[in-house]
Amino acid sequence: MRFVAGSSALLAVTPHDPTVVFEVDSINTPSARVFMTLLWTRLTSVGIRYTVHWGKYNECLDPAFVTAAYEGRFERWLNARSRLLRDEAIGDVFSSPFARKIGVTAPIS
Repeated sequence: MRFVAGSSALLAVTPHDPTVVFEVDSINTPSARVFMTLLWTRLTSVGIRYTVHWGKYNECLDPAFVTAAYEGRFERWLNARSRLLRDEAIGDVFSSPFARKIGVTAPIS
């Protein structure tokens, strides 16, 4: 566990200031996944706001979680992405099944 500065980046893993990071690296095993789920459940149940690292085990990520965890930042991200990537083919280049699953790809209009 360590303290880190919060970031103003829209979808930073550390959007709150101050932030405490739990480093819970492990081999992806059933028991590790159970532990992480219990950790997320407990943080939620006691009202502690949290995010998870985009590149680590993050099964709690879905559109509802990202919307709640990042508050207005998520909507700002979707709006900026949509303005920058107006062409659907370009939008597809900057997408992936994971990004679509968690909702960080806005429809291109």
